[in-house]
Amino acid sequence: MGNNLSLLETIFSVKNVARRHKQLCILGLKLKLKRPYYNKHLYENLPIKQNKIILESCLGAYNCNPKYIVEEILKRDLPYDIVWAVDKKTNKDSFPKQVRIIDKGSREYFKECATAKIWISNERIKQCVKKGLYKRAEQIYINTWHGSLGGKKCTIDRGTLPFETLEPYMIEAEQVDYLISNSVYEDSFLKRMFWDKGTVLRLGHARNDIFFNTVLQQKAKEKLYSVYNIPTTSKIALYAPTFRDDKDMNCYTLDYETLKNSLMKKYGGHWIILVRLHPQLFKIKDQFIVDKSIINVTDYPDMQELLVLADTLVTDYSSCIFDFMLTRKPAFIFATDIEKYNNTRGLYDSLETTPFSVATNNSELATIITKFDYKKYSNRVEKFLKDKGCMEDGHAAKKVVDLIEEIIKNEYHTK
Repeated sequence: MGNNLSLLETIFSVKNVARRHKQLCILGLKLKLKRPYYNKHLYENLPIKQNKIILESCLGAYNCNPKYIVEEILKRDLPYDIVWAVDKKTNKDSFPKQVRIIDKGSREYFKECATAKIWISNERIKQCVKKGLYKRAEQIYINTWHGSLGGKKCTIDRGTLPFETLEPYMIEAEQVDYLISNSVYEDSFLKRMFWDKGTVLRLGHARNDIFFNTVLQQKAKEKLYSVYNIPTTSKIALYAPTFRDDKDMNCYTLDYETLKNSLMKKYGGHWIILVRLHPQLFKIKDQFIVDKSIINVTDYPDMQELLVLADTLVTDYSSCIFDFMLTRKPAFIFATDIEKYNNTRGLYDSLETTPFSVATNNSELATIITKFDYKKYSNRVEKFLKDKGCMEDGHAAKKVVDLIEEIIKNEYHTK
């Protein structure tokens, strides 16, 4: 079989080479197929479509701030051409029919970028910048970010990096026009992350509007009850750990049965545990969750809807806990490798300065759950939000779309 495979590969094969190009081999003849790059000379003379908006989110999914901005645009029935860049493995079923879907990094993607009036992303677009993507002078780039009030350090805050690593980030930062913040804390964070380029607007995060909207919350719950066949009378615990840069799996030792028993002892009722893994762990999600009593929700695109459904959250270093705290529901940190993590990735604030109780093993987690004092927790949450200068009020999507309308109307006015 091995010899046959080798022979077949000689006759015809396609290989990725250093992520720069594909190598096509036909009858021993090797041909280089270049990946799509942004061709400035090809696109710079194309007219910019004044009502076109191109958006993208982490892994191309329909989620986070860009999703809720689109939902507000559709709610207002605005006459915009909405384009969303997805990864090839993205589940496209969750996208509204009004949204055109394209593959990120494709030739079509670069053409759409070149002709869109507004770019919106919740992450760094450095990979496309490496391929030559550069905003034209008449275009507007809005970055909504995907983090919140703390959590693990981002790439450029993790020590001295070589210039070749930082260069794409710096080139992208030169292009950004508006950075959307939800707090005084995040103002300074975004200024640092984007080398003080662009204008920081403290409008709030559109993804968090759902925590202030009971109608949206009820719709999300009903959808999730149906998708995962969850009894509406059940209580939900969501476990959402982040990844480790060294791909260490020994830190994921949460005992689901102990967690469930602790929650039942504290709050009563029937508890169901959902597990949502970080996108970096998607490939091993089926091996990660072997307990058949656990519901794997890793593939569900909208984390905010899962946070709405959850009665409590358990995580380690993920910033999702700083979104969840806006619900004022109990949250706990289960982190077995704090010292190692601090010495490798690092955190913006020590876990002890947050409102959340910290456990380093299952026994400690059981204890902090059964002894949880909601009043003390609530007071810590309010103080934390005040100290960070958080201004979330449930109207972020409206404010961002107001900004978009102003940009487009002003452009029409000047034409």
